[in-house]
Amino acid sequence: MIPENTRASAAEALAQDYLNLANGALNLAHSQDFSDPQVLETASQCLMRALELKPDYVDAVIAVAYTAALLGLEQRADDALNQAQNLAPKDPRIQVLRKEFQLYFKQSLALPPQQVTLNKILSQRLVPILTNRESDDLELDFFQQSYLS
Repeated sequence: MIPENTRASAAEALAQDYLNLANGALNLAHSQDFSDPQVLETASQCLMRALELKPDYVDAVIAVAYTAALLGLEQRADDALNQAQNLAPKDPRIQVLRKEFQLYFKQSLALPPQQVTLNKILSQRLVPILTNRESDDLELDFFQQSYLS
């Protein structure tokens, strides 16, 4: 019989591994200018698996929001940010991303789809590429840090 704390630690480590795989897929998608939908689908599958293992994994929920935005799923991105807000009400990344997504979707409604892509507003690691923004002062590179407890 495997002790419960060992099982929980293994699940957390595996959830982190899935998040790292999703990060790799998002990096690949970014390098291909998001031209291959299969890569984003793989990232989404990795994120869903991480959340199956650890449903309260805030970083994976935020990554789901980001991936949904990349796919143009505004309502799904907003739902994921709401879920993240419920899990971590004081996490400053959530409000910053909400503003970034609103800006992106507002712009995407005004311009033809090929003229606006999310990677022009956000980098592949959720850090806005534009300068002098509120998010410049925040650590949004959640793929590099483990917030698992």
